[in-house]
Amino acid sequence: MARLAVVVLAAGASTRLGQAKQLVKYNGTPLVVRQCELALELQSDVFCVLGCNAEQITPLLGDLPINITVNEAWQNGIGESIACVVRHIQRLQQSYDGLMVVLGDQWRLTAVHLQAMKQAWRNDKTNIYIAHDESNSNIGPPVIFPKERFEELSSLSDDRGAKVIINNNKDSVKHIALWQAFYDLDTPEQLAIMQSSCLQQ
Repeated sequence: MARLAVVVLAAGASTRLGQAKQLVKYNGTPLVVRQCELALELQSDVFCVLGCNAEQITPLLGDLPINITVNEAWQNGIGESIACVVRHIQRLQQSYDGLMVVLGDQWRLTAVHLQAMKQAWRNDKTNIYIAHDESNSNIGPPVIFPKERFEELSSLSDDRGAKVIINNNKDSVKHIALWQAFYDLDTPEQLAIMQSSCLQQ
């Protein structure tokens, strides 16, 4: 049985939002907890990368059966967080066939969305699978990388994330229509949109 690890990235400082987005509640649940619970619905092998405010966030995740990794160099950006967790997985000597990366603030994602992406990966585990919006003009996480890309992922070190790997392997990148992935939480305006959505449910 092919093994997929799911990584929730939640290490940033949320400077534009003005508060720790990981702690912002969506329908009464802190976003970081929601995203980890979402990942657990998909897979039991879940890793969460923390950084800024890790001391406050870690206790919230204490009851969840996940692996927590603290990226001490979180200021370097998302690429460093991806590399940090991949190196952690390599040290554990765990064998995975793929790695799904989910952002800690993608509040419109559901387990159904992640399951659809996982199913596409299961059909061909050599490709990179990445979400795109309705206009197909934007791509981004969730993204699944095959095990052949793990060594490259472990060497990332800046805020461009894994874009360089995606750009260097365009022939094997498959786009998954998932507009919900492009609702995240970076600004007060986006927080208002999220809170309005909660009220309407």
